[in-house]
Amino acid sequence: MVWKTFRVSVVAIAVMAGSGLGSRPVVAQAPAKPEAKSSVPKEFLKKPPSITRKILDQKEVGDYVLTMAIVDVPVGGREGRHRHEGVLIGLVEEGVLSMDHEPTGVRDYKPGETFYIPDGQIHEGFNKGTVPTKVVGSFVIRKGQPMAVPMPLP
Repeated sequence: MVWKTFRVSVVAIAVMAGSGLGSRPVVAQAPAKPEAKSSVPKEFLKKPPSITRKILDQKEVGDYVLTMAIVDVPVGGREGRHRHEGVLIGLVEEGVLSMDHEPTGVRDYKPGETFYIPDGQIHEGFNKGTVPTKVVGSFVIRKGQPMAVPMPLP
C-alpha cells in the first residue's frame, strides 16, 4: 500500500512542482490575514513535540525536493506548530490524526483518509487517540529550505 501511494504521490507532486502550483502568488495588496489562533487542546500544548520522521525517499526535481516520509505520532503526542516552504499531502495509515489547520480549526483523519497542507499554512497534528498514529507524507519543499519551519504559539 505504501509504495503504491508513493508512486501516485510522486507523480502528483511532480506535476504540481512543474506547474508552479506550490509557488506563492504576488499581489499588489495582500488581504488582511485572520488572527493566528491555535485550536490544539491546551493539555497538548503543555507537552514538547514528540514525532519521529523517517525519510523513505528523496529526489530533486527542478527547484523542489520531493520527499516521501513516514511520520509517527505517539499517543498523546504532538508535532509542534509549524509550516512548510512548499506543500504536503498526507495519508493516514494507522490511528487517527487530529490536525489543526489554522485558521479553520481541527479535523480528524482516519486510516485511508488524505489531507493537503498548502504552501505556508500554519498547522499542527496531534494524537488524542489510544493507539499510535502513522502518516505517509509526500512533501514538495523548495530546494534549500528545511522540511518544517517551527512557529511560536500565538
